Amino acid sequence: KSSPYVIKKQNASMALLRQTKPIDFPTLNALLSELFGIEEIVSREALYSGYMSQNFHVHTRTKSYFLKCYRDRLNSILHDIKHAEEYFAQQGLPIILPLKDRYQREAFWSQGSWYSIFPFVVGKTAFFRIIISFAALSGLLTAWISSPFFPFLSASRGAG
Repeated sequence: KSSPYVIKKQNASMALLRQTKPIDFPTLNALLSELFGIEEIVSREALYSGYMSQNFHVHTRTKSYFLKCYRDRLNSILHDIKHAEEYFAQQGLPIILPLKDRYQREAFWSQGSWYSIFPFVVGKTAFFRIIISFAALSGLLTAWISSPFFPFLSASRGAG
């Protein structure tokens, strides 16, 4: 039997996961065209969204993308997250990296939130690799986030 504290904490976590921020897709569509050359989004589906982001599968007439809207609580560490993705990809982990915009940025600001857009990968193998990648990223970040010796964090903060 769970304690009342654990149940209350679980309920609060579930409420947090359900929080969504309204997104003005016509405005976002224009920005995606300007920054990435992506044609008009003709449909979208909300995907499972967790603590870190709201996620969408978006479709143009010819391509599909994975759109991630980062939650407000990540604004201060988004730069570190992007460095972590790049670092783990360079170490050989099967990380799917976000597309870079015309300014070579992996994230962009719109409507009060940070966004990244990724190629949409379909298939059992790709899905498994994504799960493993983010599990590894999450575990390693948790262990190393405060370490001054973690290479990309030190470099990103200007430390030696």
